[in-house]
Amino acid sequence: MFRNAFIDHRLIFIHSGMIACALLFPLMFSCAQVVGDDKEVLDKLDASFREMGMRRSGVNLMFVEEAELKKHLDSEKSIRNEMKKMYPGFQAMEQEDHIRTSAIPNAYERIIAIDQLLAQNLPVTQHNQLVTERNTLQNQINRLRSDKQWPEQLKQARAEFNSVRERYIENLLEARKVADDLEKRWTELESDISFKKLTAELGKELKQSVAVGPSRTLRKMLSDLDKLEENVLSDVIPLQSSGGNTFTISVTVNGKVTVDMVLDSGAGIISLPAATAEKLGLSADASSPDVRLVLADGRTVTAKLITIPVVRVGRFEAKDVEAAILPSELTNAEPLLGMSFLKNFQFKVDSDAKTLTMAEVEMDDRMVDRKKSSPKDKKK
Repeated sequence: MFRNAFIDHRLIFIHSGMIACALLFPLMFSCAQVVGDDKEVLDKLDASFREMGMRRSGVNLMFVEEAELKKHLDSEKSIRNEMKKMYPGFQAMEQEDHIRTSAIPNAYERIIAIDQLLAQNLPVTQHNQLVTERNTLQNQINRLRSDKQWPEQLKQARAEFNSVRERYIENLLEARKVADDLEKRWTELESDISFKKLTAELGKELKQSVAVGPSRTLRKMLSDLDKLEENVLSDVIPLQSSGGNTFTISVTVNGKVTVDMVLDSGAGIISLPAATAEKLGLSADASSPDVRLVLADGRTVTAKLITIPVVRVGRFEAKDVEAAILPSELTNAEPLLGMSFLKNFQFKVDSDAKTLTMAEVEMDDRMVDRKKSSPKDKKK
């Protein structure tokens, strides 16, 4: 009896389960149909956004170029770190070169003074001391002039640092182009009716508000880019054509007088005709060393090497710039703006647009990693 009862209950249970399944099956099919419809709608919306150059992550929309901007910013950090490591050694070599450059005229100036003293009737001891000092100075001049390794070492150091600096600036300029384009496209979408309809439909399907506008990630990248640009000065300077591929540019010397010079990246230093140098208040003296220059017509002349305290082009300024004053008989010579000034900056000449694009990285404390102070340090 118990066995029959057990079988009856089992049959009832099975029967009830079959009824439950029969009731649930249509409901499950209905749910699957809704989910399928939702996915199809979202797929269509995502396809529409892709046509606009966008992709979706949850409720956030972004342009695909945001990945390109991130790549530029990541590269910028890497290049900046490379430049930071190189800068102390490069700066030390530049300072050493400045000392070497100023040592020769200073030594000549002292030799002239010694020669004037030696012409007097001095005590033997003082006379011998002056002769010893003069010989030491002359040996110093000869040693500096005969050092062929130093110019090559300095040239190589400048080339290596300028190469890294060039990559840094060019990458930053590319990042700015991408950033400006992204901001422009987001601004245009503010008045785009079709975009508003798409985002409204997306919000309805997702049952939550859709973030319309630059994402938090993009805003952070734009902020980082602004901070990076604080260390870079860049500008486009108009050039005046003087025939062919030759251009002139306005140059201010010592903050006083401005003259037009021929832009010549092939010239090693600034070259000034005697009349132009006089106009600028520049002159050579007996202590100014000689320098050999090759003119455009192939002639070689001997000029006087001087140092200009400040040379400025547009917003770009360089200090202690080497220049050569040409012999007075070269009355038809033109003043040249050469590499003794241009080497301090990243520059590019656009012959078609008649412009000179210049950029400079300010290597100050902001370019050097600072040790973060802890709360304990702040209390001290």
